[in-house]
Amino acid sequence: MASVCSLCFGFISAPVMFALSSPALENVETTIYRGADPQRAHSARRVATRRFYNVESLTEFIDFARHEADLGLCVDEVTISLPPHSIYPGQLIQQCLSLTPNVEVLAIHLPRPTPPTILSGILLPKLAVFTTSLPHRCIASFLLSNLSITALSIQACGPSLNCPLRRLDLRHITDLQGPARCVTRVANGQVRRATVNLTRLASSVSLAVQALATSPLHCLIIDFFSHDYNILTKVATSLPNVKALRLIEKPCAQGRDHIGPWHHPSEWHQALLRLSSLEEIELQTTDDIKLPSNYSLAKLVTGKQTHWFKRGNGEWENLS
Repeated sequence: MASVCSLCFGFISAPVMFALSSPALENVETTIYRGADPQRAHSARRVATRRFYNVESLTEFIDFARHEADLGLCVDEVTISLPPHSIYPGQLIQQCLSLTPNVEVLAIHLPRPTPPTILSGILLPKLAVFTTSLPHRCIASFLLSNLSITALSIQACGPSLNCPLRRLDLRHITDLQGPARCVTRVANGQVRRATVNLTRLASSVSLAVQALATSPLHCLIIDFFSHDYNILTKVATSLPNVKALRLIEKPCAQGRDHIGPWHHPSEWHQALLRLSSLEEIELQTTDDIKLPSNYSLAKLVTGKQTHWFKRGNGEWENLS
């Protein structure tokens, strides 16, 4: 039996791809766009991915694509990730996206403050994956206008207590990654894969897990604080049919006692038994894990990271 990980944990890794590239990659992209040499332009057309890490490379691409329409039409993946404190005109982003109408994967990370209309009027009919650090007030109308988006990765929405996405109909989103309080607002009953991040010490994953209970969820990656020893029980109660699960422990505030779920092996054991559909599980902790040998998976749980999946015969195999 193949590991579920390749199917369930794939999108969750996508934001890593959108992180700041090495200077070498940036230079390659910039060199491709520079000049109007026919041979160089032909080479550029064969590259379907465009990554911009400074205003200069973005401006060069726009100037070039205006004269070589095919250059923008062949692009199916765009990353715009400008350094902090960069000064850029908002229309520069819109111009780039208007020249790449066939993009399927889009990542936008811009320094703040961000113009609230940065994505106004942008239509990308083939867009499927959208990753961004933009404030949620800047992406609300964009999400409603681009219903082809099925995978969404967002970061914290800001100081507001009410996420601007809370009342939107986002049933087209089936893969969702974001802060716990925003996932709680955005989950719509259609989510199949979810990543729940803890971005503040006051965050709680409980409401997010409950909000996902109405979805046909089969893959969950979730952060939890060290003192949340009921995390597995919460998952088993709300999401008993989950097939792939990754638990990532985050250290709690200093001065609080460290109580990991593995320090309560009986509850841990019972929760695992309730997850009858579980085929793959990964646990990342801040301390080494030790369980009595008579509990489920105890022989496989060692160190600070353990990863295993269930074979066709029902036996668990360690992948760590």
